[in-house]
Amino acid sequence: MKPDQFLSQLERQPVAPVYLFLGPEAYHRDRCRRALIERMLPAEEREPGFVRLDLEESTLSSVLDDACSLSLFSPRRLIWVSSAEAALPRGRRGHSSDSGEEGPAEGNVSALVQYLANPTPGVALVFDSSRYEFDGEDKARQERVSKFYSPIRNVVEF
Repeated sequence: MKPDQFLSQLERQPVAPVYLFLGPEAYHRDRCRRALIERMLPAEEREPGFVRLDLEESTLSSVLDDACSLSLFSPRRLIWVSSAEAALPRGRRGHSSDSGEEGPAEGNVSALVQYLANPTPGVALVFDSSRYEFDGEDKARQERVSKFYSPIRNVVEF
């Protein structure tokens, strides 16, 4: 969906448990982020309820664990996860081995699917991937990000 569609949906429907923000455009992303914060968190809960994480510094598993844990400081939380593309597998390490074992990428996707099946009430996750364009050299990379996060149904393209 486009940013205006997201903003309209945010006014009419409850906040979804998980969103994927794709694309490098900053102005509309900031508008959507602010609208989501205002809708999700009352003013007194914004400081303790807005959590920023970066997948360059954390793992997808630890982000999902954080989303599952209850906060002592805020009954509602919005967890903004930047560098979403960092969770993608790099090279052959991310593929399943011949032994049938799950590789790191498949484990991440299955953990995400599990979370989506039973999201934590009062928590919204936003996976933000702003590194890649939708055309040119970045098109294939952007498609990989979209495919990896395909279990997420609420996708906003910037």
